[in-house]
Amino acid sequence: MRRPHVRTGETNQGKPPDHPTRSGCGRIEDNAGIWRPGPIADISEDLYRRVMATNVDSVFFATQAAVPAMQRQGGGHIIQVTTSLVEHALQGVPAVLASLSKGACVAATRGLAMELAADDIRVNAVSLGIIDTPLHEPESLEGKKSFAPLNRVGKVEDVVRAVLYLEDSNMVTGEISYIDGGRTAGHCPCPGDVRRPRRHPAGDRAPGAGSATASAGLTAG
Repeated sequence: MRRPHVRTGETNQGKPPDHPTRSGCGRIEDNAGIWRPGPIADISEDLYRRVMATNVDSVFFATQAAVPAMQRQGGGHIIQVTTSLVEHALQGVPAVLASLSKGACVAATRGLAMELAADDIRVNAVSLGIIDTPLHEPESLEGKKSFAPLNRVGKVEDVVRAVLYLEDSNMVTGEISYIDGGRTAGHCPCPGDVRRPRRHPAGDRAPGAGSATASAGLTAG
């Protein structure tokens, strides 16, 4: 199966060739992305345009090129790759470029799921937390475990399993599947500040807790 070829970050702003494929296209995975964290005041126009060309333009034009082939063959599947920072920003990780560009992919996932449903084209996304890839220095991974409530980093196999689930689930479209160790589900302490509930001896009163909490022997801290 040939996929639309996309050049990103060049003068064509991520546009594919006029005729990227004449054959069928059953699935496309929009996995293009570059990660450039930093405070908004420090982001140059050149960096902004490079990130948007890679993270947004390439996704748009690759998808646009693939959809007609999917429509002709009676269906297909589009999978976007995004980040859980879109829906769970961190004060210590200034990442407005990721939020802006990958947030667009999340919105497009849901919008295209509705637009293309009548053509039996499903559109889903995987939203990633910290995954052990060359994007991260190996020595940094230990300190990044606590970004996730499960207190570990993800592996590429975890992402593959999620993609295969979405690929095999013919009734699923418009889904954002989170592979982030539970970070999007709720609050997680900052790295280095992971605290587990402290157990008190039976009958002891936890500081500041009501009698129901004290009798359970747990604090919420």
